[in-house]
Amino acid sequence: MKKFVVGIMLVSIIFVSLFLVSETHAKDPIVLKMATFLAKNDTTATAWRPLIDEINTKGKGEIVIKYVGGPEAIPAFKQFEAVKTGVVDMIFACEAYYGAEVAKALGAPFSVAIVRKIRIPGTTESGFGAVTWEGRVLINERLRAALGLSDTEVKRSVAATMDNVTERVARFTGRNPVPEMTGKTVILTDDGLASGLTMLAAVQAIRFHKPAGILVAIPTASLSSAELVAREADLVVCLNIRSGHTFAVADAYREWHDLEDNEVLEELAKIP
Repeated sequence: MKKFVVGIMLVSIIFVSLFLVSETHAKDPIVLKMATFLAKNDTTATAWRPLIDEINTKGKGEIVIKYVGGPEAIPAFKQFEAVKTGVVDMIFACEAYYGAEVAKALGAPFSVAIVRKIRIPGTTESGFGAVTWEGRVLINERLRAALGLSDTEVKRSVAATMDNVTERVARFTGRNPVPEMTGKTVILTDDGLASGLTMLAAVQAIRFHKPAGILVAIPTASLSSAELVAREADLVVCLNIRSGHTFAVADAYREWHDLEDNEVLEELAKIP
């Protein structure tokens, strides 16, 4: 049986696949053993339960997902290996927690897609556009107009962002080319979507390479950002979509901190 690696942001995609499998295996029940990277009773790990119940109900005995436990059953950092060796068939994991483990488990090439927001002058976080690793520029023209930014201010901000992207590409990729994307399904992940502009810029940059499909998988997002990205991606999967007047990606996390460059380099060095 084919093994499925399920990230916290990939669950819905895998479940769709399971529905398709059930139509061709009506005679023999398919039992899929599943583990989670958080303990069974952890309040942040309960999102999968209704989905499991729905699959088991709609599967009508043809597909059964059997929960075997959390890290008390299989240590969190050994769960991907457990999928590879057949100990379990599915895991409920967080891509941001495991770094490039999802790509490794899928046997897919991994690359860093460096995209930086174009900051609004005088701010440290808010942006009115984005610049990609290839130098493509995306501007939110409605926001620019609302802010009353002049052409000079926009050009200055874009130039500063370009310099930052160029420096980070050299630092984090060694200027190695990104994997071939033409005719391939590309999975884009991030820790979450706030405005969605940087992810939208990444989708547009990858679309230029004519992939077979672009899938965006994130653990959390604002409703507006998810809708924005969904207009151009082939599929957006997010288990925690929030609406309201304010939104911060960090609000969805129990522990949150910005990674220092040396931390990023340490994680990238672990990738074969």
